Amino acid sequence: VLEDLAGAGWTVGICSNFDHRLPNILHQLGVMGVAKFVVLPGDCGCLKPARGIFTTALQRAGWSDQHVGPITCFHVGDSVSADVIGAVESGILPVLVDRRGKFDNTPLP
Repeated sequence: VLEDLAGAGWTVGICSNFDHRLPNILHQLGVMGVAKFVVLPGDCGCLKPARGIFTTALQRAGWSDQHVGPITCFHVGDSVSADVIGAVESGILPVLVDRRGKFDNTPLP
């Protein structure tokens, strides 16, 4: 999926609450060949859902507030509290990955 997005012209980046080991893990998985950047809490001093981590990701993608919107940017994650709410509060369209069907009938923001 990441390769398809990058191939279609999307800038792919990783925004995570993980720690400094993540870039090496992603490199071992082959993801760093597709992702242009990784943003971690140590880069911006905050965790998702804080707007600061999303703002840092947008800056690393080379985007300004003028370009953010549901057509130009989206955030994919598996946590309603960290990913969906954080993205919505940052003006970004969220995409919830719900592999276990945990949120089937949950109204989302």
